[in-house]
Amino acid sequence: MEIVRFAASGLPPSDPPYQWGEGFAAHSYRHRNPYRIAIPPALAPLPNASGRGQGRGGLIKRQSIPSIKRAVHHSSIFGITYFVLLLRLCGKDFMRLLPLMLSLLCIPLVSAQAGLTIFAATSLTDAFESLATAFEAQQPGVSLQLNFASSSSLAAQIIAGAPADIFASANEKQLELVVADGRVDGETARSFAHNQLVLALPVDNPAGIKSPRDLADEGYLLVLAAAGTPIRAYTDAMLQSYASEYGADFSRRVRRNLASEESNVRQVVARLALGEADAGIVYQTDALGDVAEQLLVIEIDAAHNQLAAYPIAPLADSANLDLAMTFIDFVLSDAGRDILAEHGFCPPAILEADPLSEANDLPTVPPSFADENTQAQAKRCPSPIESR
Repeated sequence: MEIVRFAASGLPPSDPPYQWGEGFAAHSYRHRNPYRIAIPPALAPLPNASGRGQGRGGLIKRQSIPSIKRAVHHSSIFGITYFVLLLRLCGKDFMRLLPLMLSLLCIPLVSAQAGLTIFAATSLTDAFESLATAFEAQQPGVSLQLNFASSSSLAAQIIAGAPADIFASANEKQLELVVADGRVDGETARSFAHNQLVLALPVDNPAGIKSPRDLADEGYLLVLAAAGTPIRAYTDAMLQSYASEYGADFSRRVRRNLASEESNVRQVVARLALGEADAGIVYQTDALGDVAEQLLVIEIDAAHNQLAAYPIAPLADSANLDLAMTFIDFVLSDAGRDILAEHGFCPPAILEADPLSEANDLPTVPPSFADENTQAQAKRCPSPIESR
């Protein structure tokens, strides 16, 4: 907490950041220091034995106050003292001005800095950290707090009442659950990026796996994301699609090698990078970056791959709804899509038509959260794996 005293005149300084109506200061949301209390000189502490402080009429800082209770106590003393001061100044006009003075005393002292809490799927970690950095640079005084987990976990947290301003999911199902709960207005949701699956192996490939077909062989350790997560749903659909080529029991034969189910895709990648498993299915974006040197990546045929659509929406009860929409507009802008592309995502505007579109079996991007750029069937993200 920081305590700011009035100047010797008994009134707050006229220069920023101590103007009336601005909470006397701008504070860092990121560092959780939202309180700044102004008190008249008579109540301010004198310099301590070490000489810190500037005496009466100056400014003095304290690094901490034991509790909010003490802060409220100081605020109450300030209110009473200032009330008496106004009584002396107003004289006979006091009763006429009393309603106005009481209303002024009820105005809370608030932080001048705005902030957003963003819930985003784990696979968006690197991309959203970059988006947040760029957005904060464009919006001075704005701070973003990012919370990453599997989309299913985030949806459950939001439905349970967790405070958030924006939800970015790795599939539409989880966002639809939040819409059904009333925390999100479906009309405000937009599809902002796409992803697809790859087969990831430890870089030394101890199991000698060369293609998705080898996943049906015995004698290796397979790691997948847990059931209920978006990537597991995409993985199951991908394995099932191979039935036409490798037999109706292909998916069952693959799953008999399942050694571990992880709560999110980043944990699957970690298992592979550490050599604790022989194969796993991850998003192509998770096979990039620092971990790329520790993985061997095999692409999955477009005829069987799954196009993962990522929707984003503001929470209907967000206290900063306008700012939340501003961030979403930034994500959908050319600058935002460039950042997404740098991290391996395929923004809807740059989806490339697959020349095998008439032969493949890719699902249509659900239209409920998609714009005209995403309502197309059998489109494929250009893979960044080859150019890494």
